[in-house]
Amino acid sequence: MCARVSVRRRTVAAYLPLLQAMPRPAGHALASAIANNLEGLDRQLVTGKNRAQWHHAVRSLLTGYAPATWDAPAGETEESRLIRASVLSDLGLIGADPKIISGPREVTDRFLNDPTSVDPTIATRALGIAATFGDAALFDRLMSLYEKTDNPALKNNYLFTLTQFRDPKLIARAIDYAFSGKVRSQNLPGILASLDFNPYARAQAWTPVT
Repeated sequence: MCARVSVRRRTVAAYLPLLQAMPRPAGHALASAIANNLEGLDRQLVTGKNRAQWHHAVRSLLTGYAPATWDAPAGETEESRLIRASVLSDLGLIGADPKIISGPREVTDRFLNDPTSVDPTIATRALGIAATFGDAALFDRLMSLYEKTDNPALKNNYLFTLTQFRDPKLIARAIDYAFSGKVRSQNLPGILASLDFNPYARAQAWTPVT
């Protein structure tokens, strides 16, 4: 296992300069592939020891692909909006860019007050970042909206966002809520998978019940 990780890290060391040299801006297919690759590397190889260095690398690698703003630039095309959404998501979630993290809460508030007021793609990305760095007040609001709405898409969005928090107390609440009887049984496998996908929740989600 250690040997495989070592090989991967050497491969990544050669791969990142290639990413840095990619032309900017790029089409949606290339920009999306780069974002997905960075997310995969984040899940597989980043640890507490190298996370700060990784944050800086991600911010540098994603510079120039899209405007780093939550407000749509004038004349933005659909392709450009999709690229901007991917870049913002990675800058916030795996780049921990403080300038990006500060914006999603305001976008999230607008979306939760009126889901039609924000582009759905941008809203979903903002909601994920807001939850990742969110507090109990946001958790409670999402849980309440989940229980009140009859819109299936919004219901799923609110529910699965509960699995994205990093606070151990809120992770514990999300796990308890999943088994509370208020979540449909067919959603339970997805909830557990989403918790497993969250590196901050994985250990708690799979802790044996004693």
